[in-house]
Amino acid sequence: MIGKIYFNILGSKCFTFSEEEVCVERSWWGRCLRYESQQIAQLESQVAFNEEHAFDNVAIDSKRRRK
Repeated sequence: MIGKIYFNILGSKCFTFSEEEVCVERSWWGRCLRYESQQIAQLESQVAFNEEHAFDNVAIDSKRRRK
């Protein structure tokens, strides 16, 4: 139920990190003087949360797994 509310109703976004060259120092006129590689978070749309498959990618002992 919490998963459905958090992911499906509120529509929270997932994000992944990627390396990109970004400007870290600018001149008085706005021109970039120095670039560096930094991690940038990129938002992604989420698939609908489904309780039946919520633990498919998690290693859980089959005896403890909820049916």
